[in-house]
Amino acid sequence: MLKTRPPDFLIVGLEKSGTHWVSGLLNAHPDVACIPSAPLFGWQEKYQKVFFGEVHLFNTLGSLELDNEDKYSRPITNFLERNNKFFAEQAALAGKIPKEELYKKLKNEVKKDKVKDFMQQLSEEATIYANLNNPSHEFWEDPDIENMIGDLNTLKVEQVYILLLALYGKFYGDKNLFERLLRILINFVFRYNTVCGLDPKHLESEYSKFAIAVRKGKINKTEIIKKLEKLSPAKEQFIASFKDMEVKNKKVAKYILLSLNNYLLEEEGKKELKVNMNEVNLEHIIPLHPDEEWKEFFKENNIEKEKLIYRLGNTTILSKEYNKKIANKFFDKKKEMYKKSKLPLNKLLQEFTKFGHDEVERRQKQMGEIAEELWRNQ
Repeated sequence: MLKTRPPDFLIVGLEKSGTHWVSGLLNAHPDVACIPSAPLFGWQEKYQKVFFGEVHLFNTLGSLELDNEDKYSRPITNFLERNNKFFAEQAALAGKIPKEELYKKLKNEVKKDKVKDFMQQLSEEATIYANLNNPSHEFWEDPDIENMIGDLNTLKVEQVYILLLALYGKFYGDKNLFERLLRILINFVFRYNTVCGLDPKHLESEYSKFAIAVRKGKINKTEIIKKLEKLSPAKEQFIASFKDMEVKNKKVAKYILLSLNNYLLEEEGKKELKVNMNEVNLEHIIPLHPDEEWKEFFKENNIEKEKLIYRLGNTTILSKEYNKKIANKFFDKKKEMYKKSKLPLNKLLQEFTKFGHDEVERRQKQMGEIAEELWRNQ
């Protein structure tokens, strides 16, 4: 029978008070275990039961006795659940294991004499996993790698972490090689998921197969690159998808525009002028809340604003020259702001005398050609 013990500490919070956020941070630590939260109810007048918030319970690994079965079967939810496909295949189990069955299956597959080694490996990989979710300089000690992992988090494709864990274990001894594989993986994710919007479910099993092959030494770096290239959308498909792309997520939009701008700076030999996410503002050229002059322009030119607002060609980034007071003004007034910009992404904007459907199309086509070169397969 499973032994249990009281938690070492707990967090109690009202609804919307941030307990999930704090619990997530704690649960990312390899030496802290978060037990699934429990609802917190109270009673009001006339015996009405009311939901107030949640209780989050925690144990530290150091407090759990070695002979306590709970140490090995307690739910390490954030790590195991997201990677149950990988652990299922590692344990030679067929098919995807339901979440509620995962711990029982692992317990049966991991023999008693291997439990300590398994938990040690899990603890080490939980540290890596935490730093893939929230990269720290103390762990990576490499700004380029930290920035790339930050980019991957911006794109929100968690399925790829299981492959990254394997690549870290196999190739991180050669940082240059690991960095190259990480860049290729980001390019693949951007092409496959972000731009072309292809089915991510297919990749879940592919990432697991890659991860297992990497761990067992059955695939080398060249084969990994070739397999990803084979799965990646071709140039024609990428450009066609990019041409009509809408981006409603502000952080993703800034990532794309910033990457394009910094690539153009490198091409011009001005790498030292590159800017980061915190130094720029996202700008919608046709504004989200247009003034009367814009509305008259839409009417005269038979333009449906809703079809252009979130098109990538209708967005740009600005730094010090950004002026919130004229963000909703007509193009001729906003153009003065664009003329002050030293960012190469805004050069074409400075040439336009008006800004409507054709200008959005032209700008987005130009961006797509640059993007295909920047996020290329190799």
